[in-house]
Formats: sequence, structure tokens, C-alpha cells
Amino acid sequence: MKLSELESAITASSLQWTIDNSGTFLTIGDPMHDGYPYAKLRLKGVYYEIANLLPSLARNIIEFMATPISQRVISVKKWNVVIGADTDDPDYISVYCKGEHEGDFNVDAAAIECDLTCDRSCQFTDKEFKDLISALKKQPHGDVLAKIAELGKREVECDE
Repeated sequence: MKLSELESAITASSLQWTIDNSGTFLTIGDPMHDGYPYAKLRLKGVYYEIANLLPSLARNIIEFMATPISQRVISVKKWNVVIGADTDDPDYISVYCKGEHEGDFNVDAAAIECDLTCDRSCQFTDKEFKDLISALKKQPHGDVLAKIAELGKREVECDE
């Protein structure tokens, strides 16, 4: 099973999930509270924990973990969308980020270069970038905002 397939199954379960900044662990649910459904798994390893999950989601996790590591994680291009720089302090840049809900976007006007590779909320897949452009075009002067976003699109550079 590929990571994208597992992500779809998790999303369908309505549980919150995150991948840590290093891209090492995927956490589902809330492991901090006893009795709450959760799972934690090493994306490029064999370690995993599962507790109180729906059987269908638990089966998906086990299938993912049984998949050879080389086939689990597909390298998906991610993009940053840089839309400006601070003229007083060149260390700060303005970037689009994803909001708390799907389809929500905001601007981080105090981002630094490290945020571009570390902060996953500032990284967009091709689909998310298209959604951002669609949302921008609905705003006043949307065509201009969309063009600025397209010009500021740059590939995330990872050290993996």
C-alpha cells in the first residue's frame, strides 16, 4: 500500500493525523489520552503502534507496514508559494500557507527559509496549489493574486 492510499483511508475515518517535520513518523488520532483511538508509525521503518482504531483502518495500517519500504512512500513534489520579502529584514519572507480546514489559505508574513522545508503547512502538492489558485481567483483582484502565486511557486528542497 502506498502512503497516498493510507492517507485517503485515514481522511475517510475523520481522525486527525500529522506527519512530523522530519517526515519520519505519522501519527493518527490522540496518543496522549488513554482510551482514545490512535496509531503511530515509522514511515520508513517497521515500528508501529495501534490502539482503539476501527478495524478497517487498523487493517490499512498493517497492510501499509507490510509493504516494502521502497514502495511505501512515493516522492511527491511539494511547492512553496513565496509572494514577497521584508525590505527591512531580508530574512523574513511572505508565503502562502494552508489553513486549519481544507481549502483555507493564509499568508505568513514572517516566514524564514527554514519554514519552507520544515513547516508542512507552507508546502503544497500540485492539487493543493491548484486549489489555492482557484481560491485566489475568487478574491477581489484575484487574477493578479493568482499570477503572483504562480510566479512565487518554487519546489521544496529537502535533504532526505
